[in-house]
Amino acid sequence: MSLAQELMLRITGYTDKCSVRPGDEVSFHIHSELNESYDVQMVRLIHGDTNPEGPGFKERLLRSPTNGKYRGQHQPMYAGSYLLVPHDDRLNLQSFTLCAYIFPTTPVTDLEGTPVGAQAIISKFNAKTGLGYGLFINEAGELALRIGRGRGKLDEYSTKKPLFQGLVQGLGLVRCGHRRSPHRPDAVRDHHQRRPRHEHAASDGRYRRGRAPSRHAGRAARDR
Repeated sequence: MSLAQELMLRITGYTDKCSVRPGDEVSFHIHSELNESYDVQMVRLIHGDTNPEGPGFKERLLRSPTNGKYRGQHQPMYAGSYLLVPHDDRLNLQSFTLCAYIFPTTPVTDLEGTPVGAQAIISKFNAKTGLGYGLFINEAGELALRIGRGRGKLDEYSTKKPLFQGLVQGLGLVRCGHRRSPHRPDAVRDHHQRRPRHEHAASDGRYRRGRAPSRHAGRAARDR
């Protein structure tokens, strides 16, 4: 168990509605940090203030078929905003250009020092089949272009320099097309700057068609 897990609430949850009327249905979404089971007991809350100067906490237990013990499940919630675009054949491209402005807050580790792994900035990539393409921050915190050809064939071209943490950066990548070599990009560049500007580089390659969604990182709220 990590220190972060020791300090957090191990059983948390929320409802799908803020309030209900008699006869309405409400769903509970429960997260168990360590996959522990949990008990459910419906109550009527009479007074929830624990201030010793008041009447104190008061509740009344209710009979309900919902009462009982349930198997907990670890269900992480990923912070940050993103845009998920359903698959479309028009995204199976022979050439493209990817550009983005990002503010990487966790290029290598999160705030607790835990490695975050590879992070997609703009991608159309199927992790199960290994097919697709995308602009990523790799495990070393470097800007990287990844081209997946399936069956374990993954090409990566990176800047070989970690991104600056907490600095707006204009990223210009990648134009791919059939007129150049399909195996090596012309350049992979990142531009460290306090004001974003348009920059782009070029790379060429053909890609096998696959069904994968296009994912775009949020501009400001993305925890990257």
